[in-house]
Amino acid sequence: MPTQAIKDPQKAAKAAEQRSQWPAFEVPTASDLEAIRRIRGIGVEGLKLAVDRGILRVAEWKEHPSWIVTDSTRQCAQARRLDGEPFPFRGGLKKALTLDGSNARWPVGAGAIEPAHGSILLCEGGPDLLAGFLCLWAEGRAGSATVGSMLGASASIDPDALELFRGRRVRIAEHDDEPGRKAGKRWADSLAGVTSKVIAIRFHGLIQADGQPVKDLNDALRIDADVFEENRELWGVIP
Repeated sequence: MPTQAIKDPQKAAKAAEQRSQWPAFEVPTASDLEAIRRIRGIGVEGLKLAVDRGILRVAEWKEHPSWIVTDSTRQCAQARRLDGEPFPFRGGLKKALTLDGSNARWPVGAGAIEPAHGSILLCEGGPDLLAGFLCLWAEGRAGSATVGSMLGASASIDPDALELFRGRRVRIAEHDDEPGRKAGKRWADSLAGVTSKVIAIRFHGLIQADGQPVKDLNDALRIDADVFEENRELWGVIP
């Protein structure tokens, strides 16, 4: 397992103690998957693949049934409510909560990279991570590729995780906003020295079936058939 990225012994010990307080992560039921599908528009086939890779779990968090993205390293985990509502948080609301003790620099899914995975789709956020697994299933690439995700645009990739990308092809699914574009470039620069190829997929100018702009990979699942046919880049999202 990669070494803990927090180098300060006191900080590392505190993070480990916080992670020890995480709830037990459970395998989602069929009704859990249906709730996620309904809210996020992500086909159950992709969700099941994320479950099989140890990426998608459920747990009670802040007194709410939630879906969790994590991986076998348990370096990072993030929760969203299964009812689609935001969490009450410090007098306001927050749609996603990263669990205390998480290493924000860890790309969730890196722990599921296997030797046969010559290609990796790197996303931003939990919904895009699950959307990536639907692309993996739809393109018939489950045996040769996988998906990872940074859970925030401000974080750089942990050096320990970078080594897991060595020699592989990587495509970064950038969010269509300024933080997303800056993050994509920063991650590409970090990966350039270890991967065989790193490219980006961008969604600027694409429109969802309801007329709203496509801002990310999860949104791209909601485009109509004509838009999909006109944008060949979307025919093969996995590198």
